[in-house]
Amino acid sequence: TFTLTVTETDILIKWKMVIDGIMDGDKFDNFLFLEAQEYKDGTNSRITVYDPENPGIILMKMSWTKENDVYHFIFEVPENLQIVVDINIDNSGTMDVNEWIDNEWAVVFNAVWGPDGHGQWHDNNGNGSW
Repeated sequence: TFTLTVTETDILIKWKMVIDGIMDGDKFDNFLFLEAQEYKDGTNSRITVYDPENPGIILMKMSWTKENDVYHFIFEVPENLQIVVDINIDNSGTMDVNEWIDNEWAVVFNAVWGPDGHGQWHDNNGNGSW
């Protein structure tokens, strides 16, 4: 059985999906599979997907915030891959792709672009522009 619960406050909407029962031979006892939330003013949202086979998270923090007219996005697979994007009000921005190396995030790709959409990138193998 999949149960989706939605709760709402004056400022926030939350979703939870729970699995209970047997699926593909695996038994689930009220397993929290997914949590998500979104602020009604559009300043933040988040989703977390939990791993049914191993304790932990398989996809996390598809979150974004808006502060001082900058949108800040984080997409993360814990202890594996993280993409961080900042987009300014004039459409300029930056993007870092990080990998989990030696118990910390290490930048493996970086891009920076201006309001006109042109920019530069670099990674461990080189760099370029568009």
